[in-house]
Amino acid sequence: MPDSIPQQSDALRADHYRLSYEMSGIGIFRSTPDGRYVMANPAGVRMHGYDSEADLLRAVNNIPEEVYVDPNDRDTMRRLLETQGKIEGFECEIYRHKTRERFWVRQNLHRVTDDEGRLLYLEGYVEDITDRKCVEEELRQAREDLEVRVAERTAQLQAANRALEEEIAERQRAEDVVRTRDAWLRAILENAPIEVVLKDTSGRIMAISRNVADDQNVPVEAIVGTTTANYLPAEIAEVYMAADRQVVETGAALQSEVREEADGKVRYSLNQKFPMRDEQGAIRGICSLTTDITEMKEAEARLAQAMKMEAVGQLTGGVAHDFNNLLAVIRGNAEMLAMGKVEKLQKQTEAILHATQRGAELTLRLLAFSRRQPLRPRTIDLAALTRGMIGMIERTLGETIAVETAAAPDLWLALADPGQVENVLLNLAINARDAMPDGGRLTIECRNLTLDAAGIAHIPEAVAGDFVILTVSDTGAGMSPEVRDHAFEPFFTTKEVGQGSGLGLSMVYGFAKQSNGHVAIYSEEDQGTAVKLFLPRTDAQPLPGTPDAVSVTPRGKGETILVVEDDEEVCAMAVTVLEGLGYRVIGVPLAARALQILQGEQVDLMLSDIVLPGGMSGPELAERAKARYPDLAVVFMSGYPTTALKHRWVLEPGTVLLDKPFHRLQLAQAMHQALS
Repeated sequence: MPDSIPQQSDALRADHYRLSYEMSGIGIFRSTPDGRYVMANPAGVRMHGYDSEADLLRAVNNIPEEVYVDPNDRDTMRRLLETQGKIEGFECEIYRHKTRERFWVRQNLHRVTDDEGRLLYLEGYVEDITDRKCVEEELRQAREDLEVRVAERTAQLQAANRALEEEIAERQRAEDVVRTRDAWLRAILENAPIEVVLKDTSGRIMAISRNVADDQNVPVEAIVGTTTANYLPAEIAEVYMAADRQVVETGAALQSEVREEADGKVRYSLNQKFPMRDEQGAIRGICSLTTDITEMKEAEARLAQAMKMEAVGQLTGGVAHDFNNLLAVIRGNAEMLAMGKVEKLQKQTEAILHATQRGAELTLRLLAFSRRQPLRPRTIDLAALTRGMIGMIERTLGETIAVETAAAPDLWLALADPGQVENVLLNLAINARDAMPDGGRLTIECRNLTLDAAGIAHIPEAVAGDFVILTVSDTGAGMSPEVRDHAFEPFFTTKEVGQGSGLGLSMVYGFAKQSNGHVAIYSEEDQGTAVKLFLPRTDAQPLPGTPDAVSVTPRGKGETILVVEDDEEVCAMAVTVLEGLGYRVIGVPLAARALQILQGEQVDLMLSDIVLPGGMSGPELAERAKARYPDLAVVFMSGYPTTALKHRWVLEPGTVLLDKPFHRLQLAQAMHQALS
């Protein structure tokens, strides 16, 4: 009896092994070294698409060549068997031998040898992991889709994108896909820097990110189950809900900017919506992502405006600087010629002086165009100014346009920069010419107007007071209401590219506001346009004209003046004029050379350009010089506008600054003022 027990146990064990072999869902096989199957369990047979083990053994003649998809996998397995004698957990893609269908498996394989180490056969088992690979591929694809969407969002979402990628990478390592996806959603809703709202197709909120509840100062549970209309103003809620309905109806993603205004504050949001579908593709809900882009919109607007004005300012400021240097040379030499006794030369040089004065005024307009030159208002007679410009306006407009003028007999005096008023008048005349390509009539009218509370009610942005009005009207094409509403905006133009900058009327507007006045447009299509410039009235009388450059001027008494100017012609002109005024003059181009002169010479006054080459500016040179020689008088000169200089250098109060081009009298007065 005892002898029969082991026999029964062996039989039971063998039967157990047989059942495991036959019933296992994992393929179990044995093959010869040259790649032929010796045996395979039913799971292994099915894995290759055959009905019986015999069919499989007959069909497969070379396992490495006929089964493995990637030749590299065969090489890798061969190398592992040779070096380690076995393969564990090796994943690769193989063919279902009969159908050539590809699927993924996980293999365990080892060598079986005889007592002398000769390889008899290979045996192992293989597990079909195609479903798991598909899930991993779905996860990978989902991650890529999400990365694409996140990449298209604003820079503020980049941090969220990295968080999602880390979250995705972590969840991919998890075995339970469902639990992983739930964890993703919880993490997003808890930590997302943007507002996330998940809704069903009827608009009912199923889940929200915590920041949505924090914004409303209520628990998350208080919002879940409601609709957008329950916690947003009706007009804003309708915008979001209309977008929800569009996503459900069309099945397409939607992106839009939403403007919200509450308590006097405006908020801009980027709202992105896309449908959530089930495995059959049916839409089951909507995902809404909302980002606050208010600061970005404001920054974009500020940057765009700053870039436009900076580009214009840099261009005109640089041109003005070079132009002023040229005018300084012309004017200085012309003044010296004008002091001669030859009548013919005197008339010619006086004409040159007049031309350079006009050039200087043109430069001031150029600087005002760049918004880097302060206005120089004074009392002006608009009627006289208009009469003085009629000739130039008529030449500008051509023979097909008639010019008419009218002025009130008791016209008040106005307070404004006359050069800028001329610029405005010329600008408006040119605009009128462009509006009348076939000819017409331009009317320039000056009259008085008192605006009271009732009057300003009909003129937006105007203030009450006495004004002198300069009206420029034409019989041209006129403006549409839309064009009229945008006419004063910088860079707005209806002209073809290259035909206009869009700055003309915006400059008129800026000048009017700077002058404590106003400007208005009255226009209708096919009825012409009238632009009214309101300038404030003044009771001050006009100042007497500037003394002529050849009048008696302050002279020197042999004082030594050091001129520091890198432009050779400007330097030579200044030296010659100052010597003619009775000064002893030394001219140098660089600040370093000036310091050397100061060490060996007794200098009473230093006349220096603001901008100097060599790494040391005029103000820096003056600071170092006065530290050694406190009694040294300093006068600065520059072709750059005063306001631009003040942004870059801090000039001491009372500093004498000459704007290029300056004439002989101005230079003489500056020297006298600084030395006295």
